[in-house]
Amino acid sequence: MKVYGCVHFADNFIRPEKGIGVGLGNFDGLHLGHASLIEELMRKCAGKGIPSLVYTFANHPNNVLFPEKPTKLIVTNTQKAALMKEKGVDGVYFEHFDKKYACATPEQFVKEILVEKLNAKVVVTGHNYSFAHRGSGTPEILSDLGKKYGFETVVIPPVTIDGETVSSTLLRAIINSGDVEKYPLYTGRRYSMPGIVQQGRQVGKSLGFPTANILPREGFALPDSGVYITETLIGGKLYGGITNIGNNPTFNLTKTTVETHLFDYCECLYGQSIEVFFIKRVRGEITFNSPQELSARVMQDIEDGKAFFSGRCD
Repeated sequence: MKVYGCVHFADNFIRPEKGIGVGLGNFDGLHLGHASLIEELMRKCAGKGIPSLVYTFANHPNNVLFPEKPTKLIVTNTQKAALMKEKGVDGVYFEHFDKKYACATPEQFVKEILVEKLNAKVVVTGHNYSFAHRGSGTPEILSDLGKKYGFETVVIPPVTIDGETVSSTLLRAIINSGDVEKYPLYTGRRYSMPGIVQQGRQVGKSLGFPTANILPREGFALPDSGVYITETLIGGKLYGGITNIGNNPTFNLTKTTVETHLFDYCECLYGQSIEVFFIKRVRGEITFNSPQELSARVMQDIEDGKAFFSGRCD
């Protein structure tokens, strides 16, 4: 799969002579609604004998248009590209969104981007997709412009589970609540947090439970404070453990940290890239009366985590 774009990636896109199929959207979290769109895009492209391309943004448009109320992101662009590759698309284009880009009319976007730049022959988007100046472009307008400029438009209906429409907004609410067990229901995979292991405050080590610490990602959704059963990807292998998100109120600390105690890994991880996959929330954050009380509860959390893994069938 090839990755193109104006920011972070070299813009080496070459307009395909025979045309291309384009999937439109933000794709944050890459949930089952997005997956449905991508599947239809690939099906259409296979039928027409043309490559598939997901056209998305390197930065979230809402964070340019409404900086006073930023939208928390779910996945990084690197994660998004990797997930697209798993889905089998031929390419991903990360466009940079700015106020100049936001001023384009719906027809300008279609003519200059979809037709002249990408040579789209089929365009697939979601039912609630909006584009161009003040979100004035709708799927209906896109369809009409497609007829004018010679491409087919396919609009994907909403995907619902248990009466709820699957959306990135719903995923953010699930993450923020800490109810990470629900996340796979809407995405087909666990919520994860990548990061570089940092030198921590040695609180866990002082209690006899050393941890691998990563910093919360600025601008990204973060699970609610508490203890979670997790698996951590290190060098292509998963290791069971528990992860604490919080600021250690027992020690009167205020900075939020993400600290993972691994059950079967003892090597130094400072400076290494890891990815923590959240399985289940064990408890919320608690202020203990003493380090001894905290230590006893962490020991119980570890036992609960190990019991979870020993009783798991997958």
